[in-house]
Formats: sequence, structure tokens, C-alpha cells
Amino acid sequence: MALSKPSRKLALHRSITILEGRVSKEMGEILVFINLQEKCWVILLECCTIARKDEKVSERKEKGYALIDKSVIQKEQVEQKGGYKRGPPPVGTKSKAPEVNGFEIFDGMKWGIEVKDDIKASLDSDYLDNKELQFFKFLPESYRRFVIEPKNNEEKDLIGNINFTPIESPDQQAKFASPMQFKVEIPEETVRAYFKPEYVPEEPKPEKEKPKLDFDFNLNQKEEKKDEPFVPRFKPIPNTVMERLMRTSRKPIICKSTCV
Repeated sequence: MALSKPSRKLALHRSITILEGRVSKEMGEILVFINLQEKCWVILLECCTIARKDEKVSERKEKGYALIDKSVIQKEQVEQKGGYKRGPPPVGTKSKAPEVNGFEIFDGMKWGIEVKDDIKASLDSDYLDNKELQFFKFLPESYRRFVIEPKNNEEKDLIGNINFTPIESPDQQAKFASPMQFKVEIPEETVRAYFKPEYVPEEPKPEKEKPKLDFDFNLNQKEEKKDEPFVPRFKPIPNTVMERLMRTSRKPIICKSTCV
């Protein structure tokens, strides 16, 4: 049929792309998790199939995350030119019913992310560089994670919202899910703990060294003897031995004197 009418050849290629996407379609859902620590608030956005939802929720809860219930925002009704103030909506305007129990997801689907109201994304996150959540069918996970913080310095209950808006890509003309909104509620106690200044212990000042005094309180301890030069000691020699040693064989010299 396409060959008989060359004008349909281009449309045939486009229809194949749509059919391939619909053949690989799955039912999925967007999950939003939050982890509120004292000085760090983390938001995790994840898109997964319905079959893996319970697994993902259990896995995130083990890591300290809590699941946020979602509320679906219906698409705004298309108003005709001139507007209608009262009465029923004009014939021909339809609004898509919100998907509560999941919706069709395809590989490469994208949603625009917007954080608003009482919370904002921290500058430490990559939220300002990439405000999209994309589903990757052939990857184990499709999620975004970033740090949030209070928009103002008021210590009160905070109510923030995270909005998701489907982004249609040129190669997929399928009808995406309705826009969604997730409500983030943070109690005042958690906000007070967030603004509470951290306790930094003061470093102890170095003490001046006191002069050491040498006192000998052990009176029973004997004083050590000072080193004295060694003096050899000899035993006394008996008189008999001295006489024998002093004895000589020479004759005594006699001095003759003359008398005058």
C-alpha cells in the first residue's frame, strides 16, 4: 500500500517508530523519597516499573529514606478563545484523567522537575544544571538525587512541592502521563535542628610550664657515694722480716780516731 502511494512512505517510517515504542511499553511509576538528617536534607526521585516498586521502596528504606505519597494534578482544561466564566465547559474540551496506579513508560521518557514553595535545591547539587528525570529501560536504576534546604530562615513548618511535567521527545509521539506533584512536609522541630548552630569545642589554651623543683622526699634512701681515687693498701711487714731484709754482708766501716 505504501509503495502504491509514495506520499505514505514517509509516514510509514514514523509509524514504525511509534509501534516499536508501544511494543516495549511497560507500566511504571515515579517515586519520591526523602531523608531528613540534622544538617542535610536529601531528595531522591526515581522512575521504575510497577514490578520493581516494592523492591525499590524496601531498598531505599534500608538506607534511611521515607517514601512520599503523591497527589496528581489534572491537566488544565483547554479554554477556547473568548473564555467562559460560568456554565459547563464547552463541548470538545477534555481533560486527561489522572493516573493513580501507574502509567505507560517508554525507554527515554523525560519529565521536567521543579522544586518550589518553602524549599529549594541546594547550590551543592546539580539541580541547576539538569532539571530533568529520564527513564532508562536497560539500566538498573533511573533516579536523580539532590540536596534541598529551606528557602527562608524562618523556623516553622515547611510545605514544599516537587512538580513533574512530561517532556515529549520528537521520536516518541505517545501520550505521556499527566503532570504530577509531590508534597514535602517538614515539621518545625526538624527545621529548628537544621538552623541550630553546630557546637565547636574550644581548643584548650596551652599552660605555661612550671619550673621543676627537685626535692628528695625519701629520707630513708642512702646517699650515693662519690667516686674517690683508689689508694692501694699494704699489709704491715713484721720486724723480723724487716731485719732480714736490712741485713747486709758488708763489714761495717769503723772510724779510727786519734787522740791528741
